[in-house]
Amino acid sequence: MTVNLTPAHTYVPLRIHSEYSMVDSTIRLDQLLKQVKAFGLPAIAITDELNLFALVKFFKAAESAGIKPIIGADCWLRAEAGEAGAQRFRFTLLCQNRTGYLNLCKLLSRAWMQRSKAVEPAIAWPWLLEANEGLIVLIGYRSDVAQALAAGQDRSADTLMRRWRDTFNDRCYVELSRCGRTGENDLVQPFAALSLALGLPCVATNEAVFLPAAEGATSDAEMDEFTAHEARVCIHEGYVMSDASREKRHTPAQELLSGAAMAARFSDIPVAIENTLELAKRC
Repeated sequence: MTVNLTPAHTYVPLRIHSEYSMVDSTIRLDQLLKQVKAFGLPAIAITDELNLFALVKFFKAAESAGIKPIIGADCWLRAEAGEAGAQRFRFTLLCQNRTGYLNLCKLLSRAWMQRSKAVEPAIAWPWLLEANEGLIVLIGYRSDVAQALAAGQDRSADTLMRRWRDTFNDRCYVELSRCGRTGENDLVQPFAALSLALGLPCVATNEAVFLPAAEGATSDAEMDEFTAHEARVCIHEGYVMSDASREKRHTPAQELLSGAAMAARFSDIPVAIENTLELAKRC
């Protein structure tokens, strides 16, 4: 599909979870595309967690709406042998071409087929070495690099980011996000500095998991959208909304934003907005 991505377009959402992300999203594809059209966005990426279930429906609907569909998935990286605990690290893969799509299918299938009952599905580093061609990677909040930066381990963060860069070459991007999650904003400047030091492009994302309330809606209606999202998360995780002990991993800021809203959120790093468009052109 050919969509004319011009300088008039300044922002492309690269991290959207759809209704097929059963763990955390209330975004229905038909409603999503209506909102994307209303915002005048030229392309979007669906990155459901560890699955491509939305792919066919999304691809067909986006093409019909004149919006460029970008295929991707949010993935987890297995902790390697010798690392403490069973921690997993988040990263995002976007398909640049058919080869990338086939490799993403291979990686996701392997993650599900080779998991143990006690461990959630995740991708092992050696698999990425074998099957990264045609894939673009985003490294940001909740990645192994982010953990090192948060711990003040700058040298370790540099080493880890170099490993990602050396594996994906010019297909490695630093992801900057400001969704109001714990410690997230504190990572933006260190990540931006690392991006500059290593010559890696940075992109701004918002990991959207619900849609904005209808135009003109009250602040209560806007909060209702987030509340509905939180109810879905609670159902999946087996909690009730009032349980004070449950981990709250999402914020009211994780709605789909317009290009203008994202430009305002990253007014100090405008290149991170511009690079979303340049990345979309590569897919």
